[in-house]
Amino acid sequence: MAEGKNHHLLKLWKVCVRIYNCTPQQLISRANHLVFDTVNNHTFGYLNSNGVLKRRRTSAWSVGFCDSLTQLIFHPLFQRNAKLIVVALQYAVMLRVRELQDWPLTNPTGEDFFDALMDVIHDNRGLNKDPSILRRKAVALLMADGQSPPLFEKFMRRLEKSVDSSESLIECLGSVQSRPYAVNAKDLSNIRNALDGMTHAGMPLWALTVKLYDAYATKGRSSEDEVPKGKQLSEYLERDVLATRRWKAREQNRQQRLAEMPHAASPSLPKRFLSYSSAKKLRNNQQQTNENLRDEARRLRAELDELREENERHHRELQELREREAAWEMEELRERECSRERECSREMELLNWNGSTNMRSPSLSALPDCSSPVENNTAEPTRLEILQESRKLIRKAAAKHEYPAYQPHAPA
Repeated sequence: MAEGKNHHLLKLWKVCVRIYNCTPQQLISRANHLVFDTVNNHTFGYLNSNGVLKRRRTSAWSVGFCDSLTQLIFHPLFQRNAKLIVVALQYAVMLRVRELQDWPLTNPTGEDFFDALMDVIHDNRGLNKDPSILRRKAVALLMADGQSPPLFEKFMRRLEKSVDSSESLIECLGSVQSRPYAVNAKDLSNIRNALDGMTHAGMPLWALTVKLYDAYATKGRSSEDEVPKGKQLSEYLERDVLATRRWKAREQNRQQRLAEMPHAASPSLPKRFLSYSSAKKLRNNQQQTNENLRDEARRLRAELDELREENERHHRELQELREREAAWEMEELRERECSRERECSREMELLNWNGSTNMRSPSLSALPDCSSPVENNTAEPTRLEILQESRKLIRKAAAKHEYPAYQPHAPA
């Protein structure tokens, strides 16, 4: 397969593998309820903006189809999520062919809007409701819950207007398969027009899809380092065909096993484990449980603060008691010191009085001299020891001599 002849297909492969990590055949496949519109792969008629009847020939892998899909893959609305662009392609086909069968929708992002839309589809299964009506019911259900629709819902609204107002389809030669949804170049054109026509406060929400693609393409990596390379495209196509056939065989075996079951469930709609109302009730219960837990946490936090304050109060009281006890001990020590000082003063006055009468006892000379250094490395006597020794000497002197009774000196 020549590289120059199939440059558009090669570019689509590289972009699809880089952004979505899948091949174009995997993107538009029965696994996503999508196929190429091979039934209408010849001519369909439409009215242009001037009301003139035109005819257009479509092709599955045409240059226009590949270039349009390549540009859409880069659009920021799809968030590099292949499931989002699959939903957009499915909805575009549903609007174009007025598909009224049940939509096998899955939630591509986990948002509540898609859960609500899946719930509405499940409640209206088999009623052949228009997809735009189902979308409006899902929006009403979402807004009743106090939530705003996401940006993708705004795109769906714009896509409805784009399909209805751009080119009115008046004939479509051949039969149209209901499922899987057959995609052609017109669906890609409708999606591109819807994206380019989205506004916010009267201003375009995004730049044109072509300019966005050019901006992303120039900032991307070199295409020479990406797969597949020009000579590898045929090999990759063969491998992709084999993978598609293996998936198809597995799907047929699964359908056969489901048919053999006694109560086989219809595989047309995905099984919902929780409807939107059930999920809403579950969220409310979780919110109530969370609120109760927050109240309990606030109550425990208040009790902890009270216990902390009480502990600090007990600590302050204990500290005051310790300070008071220490003050009492200091007062007692001061009292003892004062008592000792008074006793020492009395004894010193008695010694001074004895010296003034020239009746100094020879034994008083035996008092140790505090100013002389202590011999033999003995410790210096303390004041109390000196006073005690003085008392002993005074008692000995009093035993030998009679002293008159002590009379304190009168103040001058």
